[in-house]
Amino acid sequence: MISICIPTRNRALLLRQALASIIIQANDEIEILICDNASTDGTREVVAEFQCQFPALIYNRWDQNVGFNRNLARSVELAQGRYCWFFGDDDVMMPGSLRRMLELCNEGLDVYLCGFISCDFQLEPLAEGLILSAGCDGVHDLAIERARSNYLRAALSLTALFGFMSTLVVSRAKWVAVSGEQSWCAEGWAHTSVIFGMIRDGLKTRYIHTPMLWKRGANDGLALESGQIERVRIYVDGYNLIAANCFGPASFEAMQFRRLLCKEIGINHLFGLKKEAVRSGDWPAQRVLDKVVQDLYQDHTLTNVLRKLAYRHTPFVVYELANRIYGPSKQFLQRFFAAKNQAARDGQ
Repeated sequence: MISICIPTRNRALLLRQALASIIIQANDEIEILICDNASTDGTREVVAEFQCQFPALIYNRWDQNVGFNRNLARSVELAQGRYCWFFGDDDVMMPGSLRRMLELCNEGLDVYLCGFISCDFQLEPLAEGLILSAGCDGVHDLAIERARSNYLRAALSLTALFGFMSTLVVSRAKWVAVSGEQSWCAEGWAHTSVIFGMIRDGLKTRYIHTPMLWKRGANDGLALESGQIERVRIYVDGYNLIAANCFGPASFEAMQFRRLLCKEIGINHLFGLKKEAVRSGDWPAQRVLDKVVQDLYQDHTLTNVLRKLAYRHTPFVVYELANRIYGPSKQFLQRFFAAKNQAARDGQ
């Protein structure tokens, strides 16, 4: 059995779409657990509506906000399945994905990492999600140093570091064996912290390039709730903490984590946040951001030296001119390649 674990907070309308996409393909080998982090919207009513259609839908609600880590952990505690699929309340599962994942889980591996399609808020496809380099489908034993090094070199995004929850199907037994020992779990990154903590006892991961879900964009709950600068801080502090505890702060693995963080959080974005903080006179936020930049670019490389110089000394007028060109160009290229990929899939 697979338990679909969905932590949620105040996203009733989006949760409706997620549940509809799962239940239409579910069978008696599937259960769904909704862990509601003290929502104040119509989440309870939406869940009750779907419980009439699918009795194996369990609802747990906290009376107060307990944070993402505790909410996710509760869903695993309640789960009865051999595997837990951690699914975002705003994402949508593709048809046939549950049947395929049930088949794969018969292998008995520790973690399954599946592909996805990045979309805009309306779920219009933009591009296939980047995870690992081409040809990396298959099993990777991340407890073996050489295999782990090859895997990290092939990583194209933080999703390869188990950052995107909806792509993860995890052995519940392995999770339970490790999670109780990790009081240090990074803020907002319980799923990533626990999975890397499994390395001690073996971590066999299968990467499935085939997309199994649509990832909704322009809906960053962390940024909406805490602000963009706090979101960036949580990303950088969280991954640095995981790397330090699992491998050491100066390890090859930690450097690869920061390489991928740099791809995720571009210098253009950091400079834009600096401009907003300076022009609004928010000096505490700017100090937080300055520390984030120092932590992010701590490895002694020429690229990092140039990034720090650009962050510190680029005039705002130069940034604004470059951004007027960069933004529209990026959107055009995203839509171009999305259309090209869709045409290729339609022709298969």
